[in-house]
Amino acid sequence: MRIFLYTFFVALAICISCEKGELVDNYTPFTTLSIENYVNGYKIEIDGHKYATQSIKVPIADNENSFVLYNAADEVEFEGSFQLKPDKDTLVLFKINDDIPSALMRKENLNEPKEEGKLKFRIVNSNSEITELTNGEPFHLVFYQILERLSGPPARRKVVYHEQGDTVFNITNQLPDTYQIIDITDNMESVFGFDGRAQILKEDFSPVTVEGVEIFVSYSSIDINKGAHILYLQESTGSLFSFYPNIDPWWNFDTTLLSAYSN
Repeated sequence: MRIFLYTFFVALAICISCEKGELVDNYTPFTTLSIENYVNGYKIEIDGHKYATQSIKVPIADNENSFVLYNAADEVEFEGSFQLKPDKDTLVLFKINDDIPSALMRKENLNEPKEEGKLKFRIVNSNSEITELTNGEPFHLVFYQILERLSGPPARRKVVYHEQGDTVFNITNQLPDTYQIIDITDNMESVFGFDGRAQILKEDFSPVTVEGVEIFVSYSSIDINKGAHILYLQESTGSLFSFYPNIDPWWNFDTTLLSAYSN
């Protein structure tokens, strides 16, 4: 009888404690994170934990997970945060060259259709001469696409650009966090594709000049069939360009705008 009563009261106590207690959910979602273009010797620190491989299992934070990227010398090359996706997720490491800090970012959605007449650009500068000419400040690039071009003898040479340009703003030596969208609807008629020159403007939108001559970057064959581009201004030396007699000479950086990624 005593054993029965003891068992009864123990069971009753457990039932009462269960009724008063709160259900605690200790479940933490995880994702398998892959990092494309991973560089040997680099380390990724996520929420204070370092990982040295390109595919890792990571607990997902309630808001965003914090990221720190270390190079082989254990120096910080990137700091930021991302809202990770459950189950599987992918980020991309962009290491364009030694002059441009590394960047960890998301690619454009490969299933996202390109919007006709629109291009998305992320542009980063690694040209030291352009940095000097702009006093290390952010600058803008205004793209003027070619409408007509004739080569041959000097008297026959001619180039005609669109009157209205398309602008990418606030370019620095850091890869931007997001794309800028420019409207090239007026430029779609050109048989040269997205081909032309881009003028360098200061933060206040005044022209950058060398001895009173305006400065442009020549570019060619940017694929307008791909909607998203990461471009960078490579190291090169500018010079006076006066090939076409129908247009004023300009200070030109030739073929210095290169593609690091397009989609």
